[in-house]
Formats: sequence, C-alpha cells, structure tokens
Amino acid sequence: MNGLDDYKTDYLFLLVGSNPLPNYVTALLLAKNGGKVYLLHSGGDHSTSEVADRLKTAIKNRRKKLDEVLCREVDESKGHIISHRMDEILGEIVCEASMGLNYTGGTKAMAVHVYRAMEKNGFPSLVFSYLDARTLSLVIDGKSEPIRLNPLEMDCSLSLTELLSLHGYSAPVIRKIPFQPDFCHVVAKTISQERAWKQWKDWTKDEKNFHDLPDLVQYPELKDIRDAFDNMCNQQATPNLVANCFGYNSLVQCSKWLISTWLEEYVLSCISDIAKECNINDYCVDLDPRRQGADKFNLDVAVIKGYQLFAISCMVSDRKPKCKEHLLEVYVRARQIGGDEARIGLVCCSNDPLDLQEEINETWFGEGRVKVFGMKDLAKLSYELKKWFQTANDSIIR
Repeated sequence: MNGLDDYKTDYLFLLVGSNPLPNYVTALLLAKNGGKVYLLHSGGDHSTSEVADRLKTAIKNRRKKLDEVLCREVDESKGHIISHRMDEILGEIVCEASMGLNYTGGTKAMAVHVYRAMEKNGFPSLVFSYLDARTLSLVIDGKSEPIRLNPLEMDCSLSLTELLSLHGYSAPVIRKIPFQPDFCHVVAKTISQERAWKQWKDWTKDEKNFHDLPDLVQYPELKDIRDAFDNMCNQQATPNLVANCFGYNSLVQCSKWLISTWLEEYVLSCISDIAKECNINDYCVDLDPRRQGADKFNLDVAVIKGYQLFAISCMVSDRKPKCKEHLLEVYVRARQIGGDEARIGLVCCSNDPLDLQEEINETWFGEGRVKVFGMKDLAKLSYELKKWFQTANDSIIR
C-alpha cells in the first residue's frame, strides 16, 4: 500500500500538453492494473499528438498490466466541440466503472470541459487530480492535504533515458564512471586556495604553456598537481606521458581537458560517491541528446532523483558574467526536459556564489530552484552536493 490505492481508477484520462513528464508520472501512480488510460491531445497547428504517441509507448513499456492506452484528439479551445467529443468518448465506457481525470497538462479549456463532461455523465466514482510541481505532490480534489510523492515507494522513479525518450530524444550514451577521478580531486582541492587558483589560471590561460608541465619555481602552489602528474606516470612525469594518461599524444591536445573538462569529471565522481545515500536513481556526465529538427544541447552533469531532474553546469571561472551565461543556458534546457520540477546547479570558482545565486533567483524567479557552488565548496563538494540533493525542495515545500 502506498497511500494511492483509493484513488486509482479503471479509466484514467490525461490531458496532454507540451511537457509529457506529469502525464507519465500520473499514469504510473493512478492507473489501475487492467484499466485503460486515455491520452487526450490537441490537433491542428498546436497538435500534441506526437507527445501523446511517445507517452503511449512509454506507459505501455512501464505498465505492462494495463489493458490499453488510447490516444484521442480533442479540440484545445472550443468548449462545445470538446463537450461533444467527450460525450462520444465516454459513450464507450460502462457507467459502473471508476473514472479519473488528471488535468496537469493540456489547456484550461480542455480541463474545464472534460471535467464537466465527466461530471454530467453520471459516473458513480470520479477522481480529479493534478500534480503540483511546486510541492512535488499529488493533489486530489476533495482531499484537504496534498499527497507527498515518494518515488521509491510509489514506483514512479525515472531513468535519464526514459525522461529523454518522452521528449523524443534518442537515447544518448550514459556514462557514470568518472575519468581520472584521483587527479580531478587533487586539482579541486588545490585550486580551492586563492593563491593556487591564481597560479592555475596563469598556467592554463595560454596554450603555449602546455608544452611543458607547470614549473614549480614559477608556480610553487601547484606542487600537489605536479605530484599528481608524477603519480600517474610512475614518478617520471613528462608532457607526453601525462598526455598519454589522458588519451592524447601531446599535452597541448590535453589543454581543453585540463582547462575545463576535469571539473565535470570531478563533479561526476562526487555524485557517484553519494548516489546511494541520496537515493539518486540515475546520473551521467556530458549528456548529449539528439532529436531530428531540434536544437542540439548538452548538460555537463545530469542527475535524476525520483522523477526530478537535477542539471549541473560546470564552469572553471570566477567571472560573474561568464558564470551567469552558463547558468542561464542550463536553466532553460533543464526546464525544457524536466519541467517546473527541475533543479539547476552551477559549480564554478566564484568567491561569492551566494551573491550570484540570489541575483539569479531574484532575476529569474527561481524560488529556490537554483544552487551555485563556488570556490570554497570545491574541496568538500561531495558534502555540499549531498546537502543540496537532500534539501533542494525545502524552500518551496512548507
């Protein structure tokens, strides 16, 4: 028993909008085994039929004990047409059946007129509901308190592949194993100190510096990083041997990895350390989904906790405009595929991450959806990420 059995119905109607995630979660929660799910989608210029088709496939794959998942086109705005169409659809159903409507998606007109059609047709058992993204809960009409959703107990956790397929993206490579994590941890710990950070910036700012390893006379604060290079090469580090350890032929070819990519691998390593403790069900680095006709985009690190997406951008910079630019990009993409439930993180080298975080929340009305990790967080990033995953929704759940 997960607290939802009384609200599961023989026939569940879902209004399909542009974001399929709430419909999918609702189908996992409220469709009764042996029952039918109706996906009501719009047609014409604003058609959501493709979204409905993807939902149908995903629901059938996950809920194999359902009798049927049906797609039905409904007008998105004209009340009398919606009512007539619903009378036709409801005419297929026996009166004694229990009926459910979740109106999280679709248009307001669809919600109102589908609701009215179901009420007037005299079904004895009606359950009306919606998912509240602000509180990550299910609201049942007539029940005074929302039902907090526990994805682990209620079996509505998703994988990254599932989430992306709902939006029509091809399954990307999901890589969970960090590359050279020990070295990345050394870099993070070293540059979390101000003098070391300045010397690291100076060494990595010019490609010509990558013809040799950092000189400890010029960069004494980078000794631990030099030692890490030696440890990778049996205490005999040379530019070419170090490059070989990273999969390149020369240190110059490693420049992008050493300038920025190492931070993504470090974040991935930190997440892999805490994934089980934080009930994280899926995560990866360098998520690069593709869909024909859609703009390409990339998420540095993506995490799924339950059905909630945490998208993390990694930026080896302390420049506020640059950090804001990256955060804005990941904010847009995360909301696009993760909906209002998505949370957005930025790991950067800012000395005042709270100031940047507050400015973004105020400007973009983030309401606690954004978290910025700065220079002082790098050395203990696993701990800071764990706190975020465990408390990310505290500010919006009362």
